[in-house]
Amino acid sequence: ILRMWDKINDSIGKTPIHPQYFIFKAQKSVVNITLNKVKSKVLDVGCGRQLLRKHIEDMGLKYVGVDHPEIYKRQRGMIKPDILADITKLPIKCSSYENVLLLMVLAHLPKPFESIKEVTRVMKKNGLLFLSSVENYPPHDLPDDYFRYRLSGLESLCDSAGLKVIKKYSWGNFWQVNAVNFNMYILQSLKYIWDKNNNLITVGLLLVLTYPLILLSNVIGILLSPIRLSPPPKLINFVIAKKV
Repeated sequence: ILRMWDKINDSIGKTPIHPQYFIFKAQKSVVNITLNKVKSKVLDVGCGRQLLRKHIEDMGLKYVGVDHPEIYKRQRGMIKPDILADITKLPIKCSSYENVLLLMVLAHLPKPFESIKEVTRVMKKNGLLFLSSVENYPPHDLPDDYFRYRLSGLESLCDSAGLKVIKKYSWGNFWQVNAVNFNMYILQSLKYIWDKNNNLITVGLLLVLTYPLILLSNVIGILLSPIRLSPPPKLINFVIAKKV
């Protein structure tokens, strides 16, 4: 059932009918930028379901997925990661990869500074790190949810590991952030009700009644996005950093 839910998410996540439309839209931009810049060997740390494997291999590049030996199981991936290890202790030789992906993983790392330093260790000189994380998003994937990062936070992490940020991007605004938070509040409330009584009929009825509010929330987010408030909150921040 959960894998079926994943497939539904993958198919409608790019449309405004999905509760996390603005998040998925930003993630798509991150992926497009990343795929246009990676080359040779790519190490995907925190690979989860390995959604980028096929894209990268179709480009004729070498893809290696890494994830935590226990946490990866919660992602319901159909393919086992190539390497199972804690990110702070990667069983990889120094200077092995030209490109390292750390996409939407930082929020779930209890030791971010140690993690970035270890990732830098396995990068070749002039190699690129593709690093993205949420800035505003409700708690998720508990208990493994620790931090939120502003763009300056990502830059600080890279600087601490001796990496030079060469590109930086942000997505989201006041309206989109609040639309996502509102939509997730509804879904998490339904999950709470399900966990309490396991009554499919009750949860299904509530979903039918509340889903129009989710759609309205997204429409408002789209229509009011041109109205800029300062300073604008962000959903996702993304940097590309070079090992110098």
